[in-house]
Amino acid sequence: MPPLGISSKGRARYVADVVEKALLLPGDMADLRSIRKHEVFLSLKRDLALAIQSAHRAEEIVNNSHRLMKDEEARRIVVVEAFKVAERKIQELTTKLTKVEREKKSAEVAMNGVEKQVEAQCKQLCQSKEKLATTKEQIKFLKKKLEEAEEVMNKTEKNGYEVGVAGTEEALRVEVSEVCRHYCLQVWNEGLNQARIEASSTLRKAENVYYSPAIRASSSSSSKDNIASKEVDANKDSPAKAPFASDSPSKGAG
Repeated sequence: MPPLGISSKGRARYVADVVEKALLLPGDMADLRSIRKHEVFLSLKRDLALAIQSAHRAEEIVNNSHRLMKDEEARRIVVVEAFKVAERKIQELTTKLTKVEREKKSAEVAMNGVEKQVEAQCKQLCQSKEKLATTKEQIKFLKKKLEEAEEVMNKTEKNGYEVGVAGTEEALRVEVSEVCRHYCLQVWNEGLNQARIEASSTLRKAENVYYSPAIRASSSSSSKDNIASKEVDANKDSPAKAPFASDSPSKGAG
């Protein structure tokens, strides 16, 4: 078995030496050893240099590989972090998109409601315009009727005022006439009482009471009946008033 640490080329030479030793004589082997020793040393030296170079190259390769692995790891960490950030952004954007879609749906619903309200208001506006036009026509008609009614009312009030004034004058004339007749009757009876005229005297009759010509002219048959009834009542009370009337002259004489 070839010694450890020898390259493949050295192993081949080792195998060749073993084969030669088996085939050559001992003398030849001694000469061969002396001749080959230097070559083996040089070969070993070359192999050692190659091994050292290979070790340095392998170390460089390992270092490069380690550095590349670290770089790759760093890149992968950056990529993972970027991926996580992208995922968070995607989630945020998804949430925002969902919110925007809900707001969009709400806005569409609100827009539909507004459009319906606008349509309804437009219909109401058209109806209101029609009603306004109708109302204006009715107002014109009512104004015309009102003017006619005011004109008729003014004429009626004028006529009624004239009729009312005439009626009031007549009522006042009758009332004043009755008051005057009643007052004259009371004065007449008082005078008869003071003169101690008997109740059966013709002077106490209604037709003998003195009235002024104006009062007689304004009296009516109905007022005569009222005065007659008042005269009858006054004649019934006259005997009780007679003593008071008889005492008054004596007091005046005293």
